Parts: sequence; structure tokens; C-alpha cells
Amino acid sequence: MTRNQHIALWTCPRSRSTLIARSFEQLDGCLIFDEPLYAPYLLTHGFDHPHRQAIIESCETNYENVIQQLYEELYQYRVIFS
Repeated sequence: MTRNQHIALWTCPRSRSTLIARSFEQLDGCLIFDEPLYAPYLLTHGFDHPHRQAIIESCETNYENVIQQLYEELYQYRVIFS
């Protein structure tokens, strides 16, 4: 029986998190979530991001829906990096 490994990494801006995520992305059966809660944050907090509107239009903006999607995806992959 294969045991899933869930890895969560929270880092500060301008760190090596993107490098680490791209490394994990090369593994078979690995799923990457890159800032899955950023669109809901932009929508609810009004942060002035240069691509704010495009992000809001292209991503799920409801926190509960994003979390539900994360839970559903967790059990389909061997390694998850978020």
C-alpha cells in the first residue's frame, strides 16, 4: 500500500519556495498548489496587485471552495506540495 506524503511550505516573499516547488513538480504523482488562497485574499482584502483583476477572474475566489478543492485533490496524489 502506498502511503501519501503531504508537504506544506509557507515561506516569506523572495525566498526559494518557487525553486523547491518546481523541483517537486518534476516527481511523478506530485501535485503543486501555488498560492491557492491568493485570489480569495485579493478579492476580500482589496490589495492593489498589478494583475489583481486577471487573477480574480481566472481563479476561484471563495475560501471554502478552494479549501474543499484542496481536500479533494489531496487523496489523488502521492506527494502534494503547497
